[in-house]
Amino acid sequence: MFLRYVYTGIVSHLDDQDVTFELEHLFPVSRLKDEIPADSPGWPISCVANLALFTKALNREKTSQTISEYLKENTLSEAEKKRLDKYLLCEVDAVDIPASGLSREDYVAFLRTR
Repeated sequence: MFLRYVYTGIVSHLDDQDVTFELEHLFPVSRLKDEIPADSPGWPISCVANLALFTKALNREKTSQTISEYLKENTLSEAEKKRLDKYLLCEVDAVDIPASGLSREDYVAFLRTR
């Protein structure tokens, strides 16, 4: 319900009525599970700040990649890039899992900032 409110002024039914959207985790659940140490109290994986709208096609293509990982390997059409920039509500580079790993502190800082 909250995300409907957030996206109300951003998503135009008239402009995007031919596009199907999916609500998806920016940091995929499967990837975050791999980052959580066994002795950790847990991470807020399904926090509303970790959710965003993606087109169904983009979401299915990127699978378990973060959007920044996907864009390093793929190029979007101008229309899709414009739509992504509008709906992401953060910088693409902010949604990245470094090779050295993602700490709980960095993840929570991302959520608070977004």
